[in-house]
Order: sequence, then C-alpha cells, then structure tokens
Amino acid sequence: MMLLKAALVAVAAALFVQDPVPDERAQQIRRAIEWLSDPDPEMRDLGRKEILSLGREAVPRLEDLLRAKGALEVYKIVREIELGKNPPASEIPGPMLSDEEFLRRIGRADGTAIDTYIRSKMADVRSRFKERQYQKAYDMVQALLVLEPKSRYVAELHQMRKVSDNMITQTSMIHTRVVPPRGATAAGSKIEILLRMENAWKGGITIHYDKEIAQPVVIVEITVERLDPNGSVTRANRTEEFPMDREIPIAMGAQWELPITLDTSAEFSDDQDYVRLYTVGAWLPVVKIDRGLGAEAQKRIFFEPVTVKLVPKKHLHLAEDPLGMLGKAMDAGSVNEVFICAMILSDEQRPQGIELLVSAMEKAQKGWKKAKDSGAAQEEIHFRDAIAIVANILETVTGEKRGMDVPKWRQYADSLRSTSKK
Repeated sequence: MMLLKAALVAVAAALFVQDPVPDERAQQIRRAIEWLSDPDPEMRDLGRKEILSLGREAVPRLEDLLRAKGALEVYKIVREIELGKNPPASEIPGPMLSDEEFLRRIGRADGTAIDTYIRSKMADVRSRFKERQYQKAYDMVQALLVLEPKSRYVAELHQMRKVSDNMITQTSMIHTRVVPPRGATAAGSKIEILLRMENAWKGGITIHYDKEIAQPVVIVEITVERLDPNGSVTRANRTEEFPMDREIPIAMGAQWELPITLDTSAEFSDDQDYVRLYTVGAWLPVVKIDRGLGAEAQKRIFFEPVTVKLVPKKHLHLAEDPLGMLGKAMDAGSVNEVFICAMILSDEQRPQGIELLVSAMEKAQKGWKKAKDSGAAQEEIHFRDAIAIVANILETVTGEKRGMDVPKWRQYADSLRSTSKK
C-alpha cells in the first residue's frame, strides 16, 4: 500500500510540473489527485468523488497516472468515468439489443422534431448493424453524438457506438473469444478456459502494449448467477488480471491462445444445491494493432464472453443424460432436479425437453380446471402452483416471457419442433 501511495504522489508531482496552466479547473483536478494519495481514507474517497464529478475532462491526467505501477485506484476511476456509472458495471460491450428491449429502453417519443429525427436515425443505425455494415453504423452513431451530445438518448448512442466499434475490430482485424471447457462442470471446481485471438486481417498483425505500461495484462470479468427453480437469481461479480506478453505476433490465418485457470468456488462456496451460470468475458486495455500499414490502430480489444453451466457435485450424474433424467425427475424427482436437467439440455435436446415441460403444463392445467369445477380448493392450488413452477423453469431455460399462459407455451414448443424438422 505504501508503494502505491508513493507512486501516486510521485506521478502527481510530475503532472504538476508538466502543466503550469493556472486555470481554476486544472487546480481542481490537481487538488483531487493529491487527495488520492492522502493517508486518510475519507480524504481519498473525497478525491475519488471530486474526480468523478469532473467527468471526461479529468481523463487525460488520469491516463498519465495509469503509467504508475500499481495505481489501481486511479485505474478504477478512469473506468467509472468512461462508463458514466458509479460503480462501473461491465466493460464488455455485449450484443446489440433486441428491437423489443431497445424500444423499452428509449421509451416513448416526445413528439418534437429533433426527437423524431434522432429516433429515426437510431433505427437506421440498427438496420445497418443487422446488415453487418458495422463501419457505416459506427459512422452514423458517431455523427449523432457530435450533433446531439446532450440528447436524452446519449447513453444508448454510446452503447451502440461501442458495440459497432467492437464488431469492426472483430470482423476486419482480429476475432477474439473465450473458449469454454468441454463437458459438464462441477460447481466449486477449477476450470481451464482459453482466451483465443484469430487473425481476421489480410496479412500478419502484431498486437503490442505501450512500452510505458509496467505490466501488460488481460482483465477477465466473471459473473456468477445462482438460479432457483422459483425464478429468483442471486448474482456475484469479480474481476481477475492475468499477465500478457508485451508483443503478440499473429500470422495471417493463424490464432493465438492463452489458457487460464479459474476457481469456481470463489462464489457461493457454501451452496451445493443449485445450478449456476458462470459467464466469463475478457478485454485488453488500449493496445496497438500493427497491420503493416504504417499507422497503428489503437483499440480496446474485447473477447466474446462464454457462459458455462455449473452443476452441484451431488447432481453431476444428471449431466450424463439430461433429457432422459428430465423425464425421470418429472415423474419422481425434486423440482430442483427437474430444473437442473432442463438447464443443462444440449441444443439438440432442448426441443424435446421443452415439449416434455409444456406437456406437463397442459396436464396440470386440465387438473386445475377439473379441481376448480369440482370445488376441490386444495387440488386447485396444487395444480396452479405446478403450472407456475414449470412456467418459471421454461422462462429461465428459454428466455421467453410467457408466464402461465399454457397456449402460448404450446405455440412456442410447436415452433421449435417445426424448426428442427427443416
């Protein structure tokens, strides 16, 4: 900790010498940076809040501080400012939102001409993205940000730009992704995953870190979701850093891989009942990509995340034949065993598994109606609860939001069956 303080103080002092401009804003930034190295934790927190309030104006100075070995607090602040959030969420761009989710996010139009214009242009950006015209989508959203920097849609515009820029890199320079381990994975075990970079350029490339960065690293983001059959989800997040080579040459058509080991017992170590989703993403801080064109592209490289399903050790036998065990669990097992089997179905098994679950809903619905007509209140509650449980399982497995509407689930199951036949 003392080394970190010393590094911050030294770099801060260097910055003060390099910038003699006596304007009020510069004084504010310098004062906040000085507070970061104060021995009093309350003063350090005050400095952090002060820099966050300054926003992007403080970023150039903070980026200089990043060159100081071990300046982790400063590094976190830069991430918070760039994301416009406190505390920061994930750096990884993720996919472009679905039409339904996008419309939900932006809300209703306010009827003004400028609002109508921006919404129409955002629709154009999304159309270009769907057509894989990622550069065009990026240019369009960048123009919107320049023209309307204070638009109420600025958060969505920044996200669209980030996603488009990432796809430009992925499709024209280097395709990066996280490769999961094979087979079923026991919760609490150590797993090995691969970080893979595939050259998508028409010649050889070299990825390299700035020489002033003390320790080149890759940042791995981990999100763990513990799933309950009743539909509730408990989440935990953490990040880890792994050392990287300063220069990574990749020949045309070749790929580079880095195996890393992750301990899945770091979260929910006391739980051996519920299945969980272990999502792993990764990214490189701004690096330079040399494609032999003279000027080097400076990019933050994101690895496409992967989700691994972790099964409690005592239920690991279910993974040997999820579809077969699903039928048995529905006849004589627990709700949690049914849920685990449904969650770990393979893509090929999923239509059949969903058919089993929807058929169970239909059977319960008939029992519900019969009990209701006969006035059997307890049986009515039993069948209604059964429908709710299966609906929760189906929503978690499929991502579809159809509630307890049995006909809609039947329609969905039939659509999967017809698609699989084609």
